[in-house]
Amino acid sequence: MSRQVTVTLDDDTVALIESVPVAERDRFIAAAIRQSVSISPREELRRQLREGAIARAERDRGLAEEWGSLDEDECQTSAV
Repeated sequence: MSRQVTVTLDDDTVALIESVPVAERDRFIAAAIRQSVSISPREELRRQLREGAIARAERDRGLAEEWGSLDEDECQTSAV
């Protein structure tokens, strides 16, 4: 059984949907919704953590280098 529903979407999302051939749009939208709903909160958290780590990798490397050199200086000072 199928039902027609009305939703409001932003222009960018509508443009994406319109890029799918008309004959495939219903299946495309249904598959997208099923996939979105099937993602567990734990998987979503992992995805967000991974994306955040990638986005901040350069900053984190810089901090590690900066603080790493401080640790080395401290070790040398303590040994004297």
